[in-house]
Amino acid sequence: YDEQDGTLATLASKFDYCTFTGAWNGDKLPTAELTNKLFVCEFTLKYGGASINDKVTAMTINYNSFYNYYVYRTPSNDPIYVAIYIPTSNNDFNYTAIADGKVYTKSVTNKTYAAGAMRPIHLNMVQNNDLLPGLFSVSASKKVYFAKGNLQLVDVNSWKFADNQWDY
Repeated sequence: YDEQDGTLATLASKFDYCTFTGAWNGDKLPTAELTNKLFVCEFTLKYGGASINDKVTAMTINYNSFYNYYVYRTPSNDPIYVAIYIPTSNNDFNYTAIADGKVYTKSVTNKTYAAGAMRPIHLNMVQNNDLLPGLFSVSASKKVYFAKGNLQLVDVNSWKFADNQWDY
């Protein structure tokens, strides 16, 4: 789980992650070269050939069904910068963005990004009208999107899952 604001200015002050492989020399830190494990993405999101960055207020990146990154931002024409931890290659990524109250999605499979690099990523998003435009907390560290038919208001502060998948 990771929450960011999508600006390049905050990455250096919030996200440092590197590793060292070797042995400790007593109680002193060894002289070592640390390896950066973060990949910095510079996203431009498009729909119908036009950029939607100026409308995006939230973005979720999930890969390998384990790593989740959440971006909550003030819409602007600037790229959306996100630092993600890359421990492996050949990853499956799912991207979701909220722009003007609409939900946009994109899936990319078997993708490898190099840790220690920054790269522009251009995604042609698909509008997904089957999801509610917002993340819902289901635990202290996990948020999900619900399909329109799945979550129903019962009372002022009471919700339930629909009896049938097709109910709304």
